[in-house]
Amino acid sequence: MTPPAAWLNAWKIFHWICLSAAAIGALFLLLHSVTFHRLKRRMADLLLSGIALADLGFVVFEALKQLAHTSYFARYRREDEGEDIEAYSTKDFILTLMARFSFFMSFYWIANLSLLMRLGNMEALQVRRSLLVSTLASLVYGCMHAVLPTLWSDDSSSANVAYIVTAMLLFVMQATPLLTILTNLRAVRRSRLNASIQGRNVIRRLTGYCVCAMVFTLPYALVLVMFQNLVAVGVVTETINFIVPIANALLFGTSLSCCCCCGVGAEANPGLPTHEVKIVDVDTPSSSVDGSTGALTDGGTPGSTGYAGFAAGGVLSIRDGLLAGGPIAEMVTEGPAMKIGEGSSAEVYKGQWLGITVALKCLRLQAAGGSEAELYMTHLAELRTEFLDEAVLAAQLRHPNITLFIKMGTYRGSLCLVNEYCSRGSLRDVLHANPLIEWHTKVRLAFEAAKGLAFMHNREPIYLHRDLKASNILVTADWTAKIADFGIARIATDFTAKKQHISRKFSGEQSLLSLQSIAESDVIMDNAASELMTTFAGTWRWNAPEIMKNPNECRFNRETDMYSFGVALWELLTNGAVPFGNVDFDHQVRQLVAAGERPAMPTTAYLRRAPSEFVEVMCACWHQEPKKRPTAQDVMLRLGSLSYTLSQGSEFYTTSQNTARFVFSDNYYQAMDSGQSCLSLW
Repeated sequence: MTPPAAWLNAWKIFHWICLSAAAIGALFLLLHSVTFHRLKRRMADLLLSGIALADLGFVVFEALKQLAHTSYFARYRREDEGEDIEAYSTKDFILTLMARFSFFMSFYWIANLSLLMRLGNMEALQVRRSLLVSTLASLVYGCMHAVLPTLWSDDSSSANVAYIVTAMLLFVMQATPLLTILTNLRAVRRSRLNASIQGRNVIRRLTGYCVCAMVFTLPYALVLVMFQNLVAVGVVTETINFIVPIANALLFGTSLSCCCCCGVGAEANPGLPTHEVKIVDVDTPSSSVDGSTGALTDGGTPGSTGYAGFAAGGVLSIRDGLLAGGPIAEMVTEGPAMKIGEGSSAEVYKGQWLGITVALKCLRLQAAGGSEAELYMTHLAELRTEFLDEAVLAAQLRHPNITLFIKMGTYRGSLCLVNEYCSRGSLRDVLHANPLIEWHTKVRLAFEAAKGLAFMHNREPIYLHRDLKASNILVTADWTAKIADFGIARIATDFTAKKQHISRKFSGEQSLLSLQSIAESDVIMDNAASELMTTFAGTWRWNAPEIMKNPNECRFNRETDMYSFGVALWELLTNGAVPFGNVDFDHQVRQLVAAGERPAMPTTAYLRRAPSEFVEVMCACWHQEPKKRPTAQDVMLRLGSLSYTLSQGSEFYTTSQNTARFVFSDNYYQAMDSGQSCLSLW
């Protein structure tokens, strides 16, 4: 039965609405991913930009096909009106080829996204080869699709056989990426990535994409194989193809699928040992915070902040940041906290809590309305995830020369990290405030920072700071240096030196410990060595030359940390000067460092009196060749020996206060080498 003309007109409107929505979705995903790539410099956002471009190309060429009357809908309309079908032209061939080329490129790279999760290594994915293969495969797919109308118009038996074979091959090619995604997701669900909220969030996004792709694209492929005579069925399946770019925008460009990241009732992975604790606020509801007194509670923050359900009766894994020994009824600051610093995404307050002075690092909340609200909430969710990661990592590190992470909570409606307070501020502040500080004190501070770094680098798994500089080394009231700010610090696993030991503790994929998913970008571990493959992190002027050469695919390791530590030693040498202070732009610094240039040596008489061994250690740390840089433990030993020598000759040396800092006890080495750290916060 021929449908009424009104139905065809209504379907035509629906057809163009789907096309328009798909174009808007692709543009949104493109703008979203490009914006966050500029902010975060993450490879995942760059990959999503490519997927969005492919979706946009698919929609544009499909729209041109509609205008050129090459689509199923145009064919059906002509048959309904009794008109002759126009001959298949070269223009129609090119439009079909390009539309299906873009369609398959999007499929292929989302499959690569799932493969990246499974491999855990950008290098193993071989991006350049994958780009070449995807281009060739998409070109073949597009050509085969474009040939089908020509084969269909030929009534010969050989053409019919060729049509069926080609259509079946197209169906297999289209189903292969979906099967690849399902296979990779099955493997990832059995890995340690499934033990984290971020990992489960990405798994659900890719699963949602796979379901949408199966429902909205495979019927069209089946029509080409089995029901090519049913043009009406082809019209329907052709239209629902356009829902896939919309689904991509919703899944990868919004927080709609991220609700599982805030909702904390996720199921545990039965194959992994988990340590889950339930955080509840005994006295105060999760949505009420007393701003006048500065109440600091265990509860969740108000829904307006994007953290609703963070801890209000929820269950979270110990690896996801809630590492409390149990509920605490009262966490109220004794009087209002004083703001002592701020950054691009956080503010730091000084306050009194339970009789001790603490530093509250609070996530900054900004008002956003209109079209910016959705983008801001997505960015806020990512910042929240970074806070959780920082809490997880900081809670694993217990050492006298690493700032003590006490707890995670909320303060005045904002998620915050509670850390010990270092009254003298950063090492850079100390150097600026005390320009004539004695060299024995400078060397001792460097030695203590090296002890903290050696502890991080000698753990199992290895901890990398990735942003070492004088402003991230704090000094306490008794002049003890402590490494701080683990916002971008990450974990790597040493498979070369500790392979046998690790194999006894973990099995298979459980040895790959990941704290960051693909949506946060960016930490991907190398299976062969103690390194992290990710996009740029840290501060340009403190990063190693090997990082400067390729910021989009950086290989962070202990050697890159040691380079940054060498620049921090240069800050000690120059009383807190900025590296390459005479160079205006960071890209110029990148070129200089990659070419072997280093910050200029000081010229003042006082600074020229620096111990020669200190300068030698500094130069060794920032050697151009990573393999020639000393380890943190070597630097610790050399600076410790130098510090002891200088302190013996200083009239300001106080034995009772400092002797313990220069004694290398067997117990200390045993504690450092064991890599053990107290997981309890109390």
